[in-house]
Amino acid sequence: MRIGLSNEEDLLLATELATKQGAVDFFFSDHPFEKGDASPKNASVILTEADVRSAEAMENRQTESEWGVAINFTPEGATKLAEFSQDHVGDYLVIASDNLVIFSPKITSPMERGEAWIAGLDKSEAEFLAAHFNRGRRLPFPSVLSE
Repeated sequence: MRIGLSNEEDLLLATELATKQGAVDFFFSDHPFEKGDASPKNASVILTEADVRSAEAMENRQTESEWGVAINFTPEGATKLAEFSQDHVGDYLVIASDNLVIFSPKITSPMERGEAWIAGLDKSEAEFLAAHFNRGRRLPFPSVLSE
């Protein structure tokens, strides 16, 4: 199978997504982690990428200078997130892939609607994170299947 990219700028992201193999997990922490840190071996996984329905990189409409990722969870994921976030405002929901931290957002309020917004990213970080969540569902850029 051959897939053609409609934009040359998508090549780097497409290559990275095609060569990564790990699943995305969410775990609790009372302190932030840096991108690239190893996940603690005893981390309790709260959510997995199976709990994510979709994710989209978006420009923050309020600041227009930063980006974020809007995450929509499945009904099961939404229930898990609501129950967890209710008791953990002020803590961190660490997001890791292949046991390496990719982001560590602070929980600022209970997340009871099955949605989350991860703020404070630049455009490439937001696109990469959204693509990680959507892996196996849809590509983060237009493509054409050719024979």
